[in-house]
Formats: sequence, C-alpha cells, structure tokens
Amino acid sequence: MTLVVQAVLVSVTFPIGELFTDRPLWLNDHAFHLYQMKVGRELARAGTLIGYDPAFAGGYAGGLPDNPSARFPTL
Repeated sequence: MTLVVQAVLVSVTFPIGELFTDRPLWLNDHAFHLYQMKVGRELARAGTLIGYDPAFAGGYAGGLPDNPSARFPTL
C-alpha cells in the first residue's frame, strides 16, 4: 500500500509522459542537476575534471570527483 501511495504522489509531481517530450522538466531539483551537467561539460572542454565556480553558491567546486549525482550524465 505504501508503494502505491508513493507512486501516486510522485506521478503528480513527475508525470511519466514528460520523459518523452522535448520540454525540460523544471520540477524538483532539475535546475541544479542541469547546472551540474553544464559545469561538467565546460570543465571537459577546458581539459580538466574538477573546477571552481565563483559565481555559484559562494564558490562551488564542481566536476566529476565532487559531483556523484551528475557523473553519468556528464560522461
């Protein structure tokens, strides 16, 4: 029963049909994960795996070693 309730609540905030559209998902923490992937891409272009963003969060250390949630999407 708990899994059914959880599935219903998640389906309200994260509709499955949205996965198959070109529209970005601006729900939950999508913007933060998108930022992490873009930081990883820019660091890869610069030829490094770790970097520092002074404009975000008072100096965010980004990159593959410091970013476990975006390692796969960044690669």
